[in-house]
Amino acid sequence: EVVALTEVMKVVKAGNFDRVIVDTAPTGHTLRLLSFPEFLDNFLQKVLNIKRKLDGVINAAKTLFGLKGFVSGDSDRDDIDEAVKSIERYRQEAEDLRDLLTDKERTQFLVVSIATGLSAAESVRLVQGLDERGVNVNNFVVNQLISDSTDAKFVERVVKSQGKCLEQLREMSVSAPLKAPSNVGPVFLKEVPFFDSELRSVYALRTLSAVLFANNKTPINK
Repeated sequence: EVVALTEVMKVVKAGNFDRVIVDTAPTGHTLRLLSFPEFLDNFLQKVLNIKRKLDGVINAAKTLFGLKGFVSGDSDRDDIDEAVKSIERYRQEAEDLRDLLTDKERTQFLVVSIATGLSAAESVRLVQGLDERGVNVNNFVVNQLISDSTDAKFVERVVKSQGKCLEQLREMSVSAPLKAPSNVGPVFLKEVPFFDSELRSVYALRTLSAVLFANNKTPINK
């Protein structure tokens, strides 16, 4: 993802588009990703400091054991110095990426969530994490809201839409083992109903397990 973002940065610098939109990873991955340039910078600084301290030993070893060009096979090429130069270039790209992400004139983060306890908590953590890292957040979108005016026809449409997807999954559960018998074992499909509240307690999880594992009429394809 870091490499992908550095490519996005090149697109931004080229200036061929008015706006570049990136669909990021979930909260935890995104926060680690945004912290990576700083981590990489610190890490590479330590590596380069160690390399400078050991330059004398390394040069002697390269001469004594013929390690110069050992990787590339080119005796006129110093592979260690080439690797250091590549690391330094990558560090500069990471710094440029960090500058781009924290530039409020060029970058903003749009948080998208749904109205559930877990998603809300994750979104709050994401906004706080972005703020700590200096990333601009101006907008917040909450999806899949059910209004007070929702009627029976709306529910019918949702059930119909789910039914089409469910039929595809039922077909997959039957056909997958037949298409790749050596790699895919039996695929059992278990249908769990929609609960009108979040399952966030031991009692709720017991209710879910009763649905998942009970020998009832809920179909299981074998």
